[in-house]
Amino acid sequence: MNDLVASFDGKIEAIWATPGRYDFITVVDFPTPEAGLKAHTKFLEIGYFQAESSEAFDMETFLTTV
Repeated sequence: MNDLVASFDGKIEAIWATPGRYDFITVVDFPTPEAGLKAHTKFLEIGYFQAESSEAFDMETFLTTV
């Protein structure tokens, strides 16, 4: 997983084990949303797991925007 993330210039920020609906939650930072989408698509193509992704914003940006 690390190599694939790095191939899209991404960095794994954190991984948590979460018994329940999701087994793991991984926070990954990519330089652009497009790079993140390409990595997400590649993970699904390889078939390692099912993935769900979402943009995240710091609270200041979120509150200023909305």
